[in-house]
Formats: sequence, C-alpha cells, structure tokens
Amino acid sequence: MLAATALLVGLLTIFSMSKIWNEAFWKKPTNDELESKALSRAPLYLYSLPIVMLAALSLLIGLVAEPFYQFAEHAAQQLLVPDAYIQAVLGGAP
Repeated sequence: MLAATALLVGLLTIFSMSKIWNEAFWKKPTNDELESKALSRAPLYLYSLPIVMLAALSLLIGLVAEPFYQFAEHAAQQLLVPDAYIQAVLGGAP
C-alpha cells in the first residue's frame, strides 16, 4: 500500500511538473511579455561583474590551493573528532 501511494504521488508530481515546464519554457511569449522583458534589461556590469568575480575566485583557488586545502582539512578533522565542539557548546567534558 505504501509503495502504491508513493508511486501515485510520484506520477502526480511528474504530471504537475510537466505542465509547469510546458507553460514556462515551451509556450510562445505574448507581445506584452516581450515588451516587459525588453524594458527590464539589466546593465552589462550586472552580468559581467559576477562572472569576472567567479572566474577570479576559480583561478585563485586553482593557483593558490594550499590555504583552501588546509581549511578543508581542518573542517574535516573537526567533523571527525567533535570533542572540542561539544565542549564549546555544552561547556563540559564530552
């Protein structure tokens, strides 16, 4: 019974999402929608600034990886041995 309910919910989800997808991506835009999109175009720097920043961050991480690796290693160690975290939060011995 539980499997049948899960299957039915999955099928209904696929049905509703396909209707939403068709409406959002396959429907021809009306003239009003085209005009509103043309008027609301953002300046070029709003597109280019995040792209440049993400590209620079990617290069930084690729070229100077050691500090990022050490940070990730330290975070992993804290996740594996949570004694210091437990002591900081609860105030007592783990």
